[in-house]
Amino acid sequence: MEIIKGDVSMPNNLTAFTVIVSMSNMGGEFLPIPPFKYAKVGPVTDIKPSPENCDVLNITWVAPHSSSNIYGYHFILSDNITGAVLIERHVFPQTNFQFPDPKLFSRHYKFVIAGVNKLGDGISREKIFSIQEVPKSVEGTSVHFIEQDRDNHDNAVYKLTIPIKLECAPKAPLHTNISILCNETDLVYENNSLVEYSFGENLTRVVSVPMHQQCNITIVFSNGAGQSESFILAFDTTTPVASTSTTPSPTQTPSPTKPPPNIGLIIGCVVAAVFLIVTCIVIAIIGYKCRKNCCKKCKK
Repeated sequence: MEIIKGDVSMPNNLTAFTVIVSMSNMGGEFLPIPPFKYAKVGPVTDIKPSPENCDVLNITWVAPHSSSNIYGYHFILSDNITGAVLIERHVFPQTNFQFPDPKLFSRHYKFVIAGVNKLGDGISREKIFSIQEVPKSVEGTSVHFIEQDRDNHDNAVYKLTIPIKLECAPKAPLHTNISILCNETDLVYENNSLVEYSFGENLTRVVSVPMHQQCNITIVFSNGAGQSESFILAFDTTTPVASTSTTPSPTQTPSPTKPPPNIGLIIGCVVAAVFLIVTCIVIAIIGYKCRKNCCKKCKK
């Protein structure tokens, strides 16, 4: 038995071809041989990325419809922002892959995959995705008066405490934007900063705010997928606030809390009043004694 071989040049964009074989000799042609066909593997479908724990990316897909002659899959996973290739691999026969990535919730991915057979890589399928989701709104905050501003006596220093209750999750915030607007001075504070991954703890800010005004604090969380609803908290700086803690719903402006009286001012007023009363009593006693002495001299 002899095997007949031959090399044929094929164009790179060829997706399928059919081989037809006919044989003959001096006596004529042999019976016809059924043609056989070669084709590139079709594209995979239903690519689904999902997180595993906090640092593992799991990707699944459905094999092409005609996958009987498939050898495996060739895929490239890259960072869609920087273009850096994270991993390139051939896998078979599974239709899923797990990739450890500590930046799972902050990265944007590009995934390109194709089935492989004797003709090489088949028709590729691409998916661009991110595990991130739009973060939840702030669930509460508190405002604490610290002291009068030592550099600007028209201002008071407050401490803002913002809870970060989200654990490792697609809705985890990456940035926070805090702004404070007051009715007479407009914007008095704005800060846009990166949220560290210390979930379950509090985010604190110390700010100097003009006194004797009505102010609103607006807090917005954001990540690569978008930004949360605005959280708005109103507070009154007519006199310093000793301690205020509220948990209003997003975009809802609560009634401002009336601050406690200024204890120092009250004590000063009481001391002044007592001093004035004592002074009046002393003056009255002296006057009475003077009149009494005058009357004795007149009788003599």
